[in-house]
Amino acid sequence: MKNIFIVIIAMLLMASCSSKSDRSSFAGTTTISVDEPTKKVRYEFVKRIPLKLEGEDVIGSIGKIIYMDNRFYVHDRRQNLIWQFDKDGTLKNKLAAIGSGPGEYVAIQTFDVTDEGLLYVLDSHGRKVNAYDVDNFDFKFSIPTKNLILDLGVANKENLFAERCIVQSGNHIKLGKFGKEDPELKAIMKYDHNGEDQLTRVNPFRFYRSGNDLIYYNRFSDAIYSLDGDSLKQVLTVKSSRLPNNEQIENLISKKLRRNESNEESKISHIEKNDVVLDISNIYFTPSYIYMSLQTYPLTHLFIDRKTNEVATLAFGDNSTENFKRCIVGALGTCEDYFITRQAPENEDDDYALILFKMQPVD
Repeated sequence: MKNIFIVIIAMLLMASCSSKSDRSSFAGTTTISVDEPTKKVRYEFVKRIPLKLEGEDVIGSIGKIIYMDNRFYVHDRRQNLIWQFDKDGTLKNKLAAIGSGPGEYVAIQTFDVTDEGLLYVLDSHGRKVNAYDVDNFDFKFSIPTKNLILDLGVANKENLFAERCIVQSGNHIKLGKFGKEDPELKAIMKYDHNGEDQLTRVNPFRFYRSGNDLIYYNRFSDAIYSLDGDSLKQVLTVKSSRLPNNEQIENLISKKLRRNESNEESKISHIEKNDVVLDISNIYFTPSYIYMSLQTYPLTHLFIDRKTNEVATLAFGDNSTENFKRCIVGALGTCEDYFITRQAPENEDDDYALILFKMQPVD
């Protein structure tokens, strides 16, 4: 009987480890063609979640949003802090550890939350990543970064992925990896074009979290990856005739460098306006749809049906309802089966709110 009990415990532990090491909701690599969307979709309102604060607290701005384990984490860039709300929008905690001492940060560049129960804060100015317990925001540990890192996505404490890493040698790293026990940054991807890191982008970030799934887009390529544990797995191939070729990328870099030298104002060229997808950003997904925005002129919002791979554009005329007033277009994250966007206050006495929505095909 004792031996049977030991076997059962071992099997449960193996199942738990397996689920932790392979959490991606993508079974393989899916190819999607984005040039000619065949459908239209509209927002379907699900829920408004007012973000309720206490006392004199106010939200200065809402940037990055992550939902994990029944909690919303909201980056307030204006006030240099992170708010934590429960599923109903009630304030649970706030991280405001500004300073240069242990457990403090100079400025939050970005953050991530993992199912380890840790909140990771990238302090680019302080050249470090701080980790805090999500239950009470107690400081746990810090990982020094010798190099300037501009974006961060975390699989776990031994697999932190860094994007746009400015290295003193000049050989800047596009995507790298480091960990708590081994903080030395190791290159995964290098830039294919000198000066590519200086090109302007609508969204400064490259890592996108939907629950346990952490997604990375390799700019100017057709590849979107899932970062799971220590592995980098391509899960989406974006098929488009408007992805730039090497000559167009070099042309864009050359124009950008000339503007920098002459201090000219940035102008959108003919190529930038019409012919090239300069970037793909805000890649989030629910069990039903994948959302992504293409940096074209104007911006293109796409929703991909995960069952059929059909690509749909947003029917803007159907979104001017009371529920979506003062909301930005597109998604800023996901909450279980729904997308998240933010709603600005109507007046000084009003609160910021999160809006949960899903997509509905337009007949």
